[in-house]
Amino acid sequence: MNAPIPRILIESMWRGRLFGAQWRPAIGGSLDVLEPATGAVITRVGNATAEDVRQAAAEARAAQPGWAATPYDQRAAILRKVSVHIAAERCRW
Repeated sequence: MNAPIPRILIESMWRGRLFGAQWRPAIGGSLDVLEPATGAVITRVGNATAEDVRQAAAEARAAQPGWAATPYDQRAAILRKVSVHIAAERCRW
């Protein structure tokens, strides 16, 4: 049985968006990411503006106390899980 694909790895979840407290369109719209050898569009990413960065910083600042209050073993487990997903996806890049 295959494990479900984490939502972060599903391109339609993040294509052309930014993440803060939730996925949202970037104020600056989105940009194509091109394959250098062919010029083909690989995907679209959010085009962050200074306001997007301010919002992200405010959301991170608001989330930090909760993250700091999370026990070390739980934080470590979360980061290990993220690293597994990154390692599994690196061959795609």
